[in-house]
Amino acid sequence: MAIDPSTRIRKTFIVGAIAGLAGGLAEIGWIWVLASRGGTPVTDVAQGISNAIFSGLNVSPSGVLLGLAIHLWFAAMLGSAMMVIWASFLAKHFPRWFGALFAIFTLILIWAVNFHIVSPVVSPEFLELVPAGFGLVSKLLFALAMLATLIVIKVPTPSLDPVISERK
Repeated sequence: MAIDPSTRIRKTFIVGAIAGLAGGLAEIGWIWVLASRGGTPVTDVAQGISNAIFSGLNVSPSGVLLGLAIHLWFAAMLGSAMMVIWASFLAKHFPRWFGALFAIFTLILIWAVNFHIVSPVVSPEFLELVPAGFGLVSKLLFALAMLATLIVIKVPTPSLDPVISERK
């Protein structure tokens, strides 16, 4: 029985959102660890996120919750986008292990754009809250958590192994 393409995309989107949430939670955990070791408090980072999007809310308690919600929303959307790109285009042409490289390099690119282009313009204060090196580790942890989630929920991915063996 064939699966309707819109159902397949919807399921891929949902799986990506779950994997992205895992990545977002890994980033929050990383910031929490840094905060417990004397780094920037988690609440300041969450408020920094909300202030970057909606200036003026960073001084209220709702700024912390809003910052966490924004962070997790972006994480879920990023996970969904990456899964849809992988399933729609890349999985047909590359072996499964390339998915890990795709995730890692995509998140490194996002880190580079965020820390070197967007944040200096939109919210330079945020760069004082999370140094660039810690941000890079955060994105790598996002990738690892996302990939681990996909392994745990056993996401089937097309493989080129039969195609490669036929070429020999």
